[in-house]
Amino acid sequence: MLGQLAADQGWVFRALDTGDGVFPVSLGLWKGDLTLKERIVTILADMRRDGFIAALADRYGVVALIE
Repeated sequence: MLGQLAADQGWVFRALDTGDGVFPVSLGLWKGDLTLKERIVTILADMRRDGFIAALADRYGVVALIE
């Protein structure tokens, strides 16, 4: 599904399998879009501070590593 969504936009999608069932996630942004980058960083910090990231990690039994 993600591959098709990416293809529809002319993007490339590739899952990076580390072999341990953990898949790193990254966001590709236009290099000059600092406003979007700052907003994403702020939202992730808010989610961490509010305990949302920890709650997701607990719910799915994973270690939360968002830095």
